[in-house]
Amino acid sequence: MGTARFTPSFGAARTARRPPAAGPTIVLEAGSLMPGTQDAGWRPIRDALSAKLPVLLYDRAGLGQSRPAPVPRSLSAFTADLRAVLRGAGAPPPYVLVGASFGGMLVLHYASQHPAEVAGVLLVDATHPTHNQRALAALPPEAADEPAALRDFRKELVGPDRLPPETDEWEHLDVPASLAEARAIWNLRAIPLIVLTAGQDTWAPGFPPDAARRYAQVWLDLQMEMAALSTRGQQRLVADSDHDIHVSRPELVIAAIRELAPGLPA
Repeated sequence: MGTARFTPSFGAARTARRPPAAGPTIVLEAGSLMPGTQDAGWRPIRDALSAKLPVLLYDRAGLGQSRPAPVPRSLSAFTADLRAVLRGAGAPPPYVLVGASFGGMLVLHYASQHPAEVAGVLLVDATHPTHNQRALAALPPEAADEPAALRDFRKELVGPDRLPPETDEWEHLDVPASLAEARAIWNLRAIPLIVLTAGQDTWAPGFPPDAARRYAQVWLDLQMEMAALSTRGQQRLVADSDHDIHVSRPELVIAAIRELAPGLPA
C-alpha cells in the first residue's frame, strides 16, 4: 500500500492511501484550521476504510504542510484547490465526499459544481454559510450587563462575517462572496446525502439556557436545510455526541461512508 505525496498550486496532500481495490475515492475534509493529515480524529476512520478503498486526507492552503493562498477566499477557491489535489493524486472520480464542520461547506460546494464526479456526500455536523447571521439573530438583544459567556459567543459570531476578515476562524473565508456562490449553485439534485447532526452542545458557565435552546434550534434548522439540498438527503441526529462526531462516534461515520460508497465490501 503506497502513499502519494504531491504539491498542487497551494495545497499539499500528505496522505493518500491507494490500495489495488477498485471503487470510489473517499475524501475527508477536516474542520476549520485543522490540517487534515494531522487530525488524529480522522486517522481511525481512514485506517478502517483504506484497506478497501482509496482514502484522501490533505492540508488546505496555509495549514500544515501547505503553502498559504491569497485571502480572503471564496468557496470556489477552496474547491478549486481540492480538485487540484485530487488530480495531483491521480484519483479519478467518483468520489464520496466527507466534510466535518467547515469542511462540510466545501464538499457541498464541490458536489454542486461537479455533480457527475460525486457518488455521495456525508456531512458531519457541518457548518452552513449563513450560520453566524442566523445564530446572531437568535440571541437576545445586546446588553451592557449581559453574561460574559454570551458576550464572548456574540463576538465569535461577528468576527468571521466581516470583510476583510478580522479572524481566521473560517480560514479567511469571504463570507459575502461565498453566500452568493452557495445561493447560485447549491443543489445536489439526486446525489445521495447523509447529514449527521450532533445532539449535544457545550456552553461556558453562565450562558443563558434560553439562548442555548434557541441556538440549538437554529443549528437543527440549518442541518435540515442542508439535508434538503438533495432529493435523496437524510438527516440523522447523533443524540449522544457533541460537534466532533468523528471523534466520539467514529463507527457511525464509517457506517455512513459505507452506505454511500457503491459496492464497498463490508
